[in-house]
Amino acid sequence: MNWKFLTESPTHRAKLLLHFLHPQRTGVIIRASWICYGDTSLYKKVCPQPKAINPRFQQGDRVQIVLKKHLTDQWVGVIENSFFRPGLRSNVYGVRFAERGNLYTRYYESNLKKMP
Repeated sequence: MNWKFLTESPTHRAKLLLHFLHPQRTGVIIRASWICYGDTSLYKKVCPQPKAINPRFQQGDRVQIVLKKHLTDQWVGVIENSFFRPGLRSNVYGVRFAERGNLYTRYYESNLKKMP
């Protein structure tokens, strides 16, 4: 399966979903989000990451996740990075959960609460 197949058209995406949601199979669907990592071979940034606008949290802040009925609800992690997503008109924060196998994931500002 190649990337073109995954993104070519809604019809192809529907076929892919049917393949993975077959009752005899266990499948995982991951929604990709674009992040520019830069030229990793030369350690150069290719595109700038949009800075957070009036961020409520800074790198290193301890935060608690506030997402009712979500697997990570009430988890406590540390802010690793932040950026502004113009399409969402919201700040997004990368949170690292050291006590949960060093898991890293991203959250909207409204889903975080500052911890002491």
